[in-house]
Amino acid sequence: MPSVEQLRYEAFADAVERATTLRFPVTMFGSGEERLDVWVLNEDGSEREFRLLEVDLFERHLVGRARFGVPIRIPLANVTAVWQRRRLIGRSLSLWLGVVLTGAGAGALRGAMGAVVGALLGAIGGLMLLLVSDRWKALYQRFLLYEKASS
Repeated sequence: MPSVEQLRYEAFADAVERATTLRFPVTMFGSGEERLDVWVLNEDGSEREFRLLEVDLFERHLVGRARFGVPIRIPLANVTAVWQRRRLIGRSLSLWLGVVLTGAGAGALRGAMGAVVGALLGAIGGLMLLLVSDRWKALYQRFLLYEKASS
């Protein structure tokens, strides 16, 4: 008979698997797996942000990669909570579109061709702004995937 803790780990592993599996229309154009960026709170109060690759139920570890490909293995016994970090597409799109429209408006002062060039430069500038502001918390939302049962 599995313990309550083992059942919670299995439910967490299922939630991770569901979160990384892409839906049908997207799988036609991609690999079939979505990246899963997580924020982990450990029992000692430390926090880690990384890309979760799997929940190893046999060795009871979270397996992932930090920025620049550094491997991470965290024992499940040390994990207090895990949140999925998802980009808010509407906010990111609004930020990008605002830069595009600003560029088009500035270019429109020079005429129709200026508006087109300004919009193009704004599109490039907007993408650069999104890359620079990638760690800005306002562009992300967290969803709880796992929380350790209180003793």
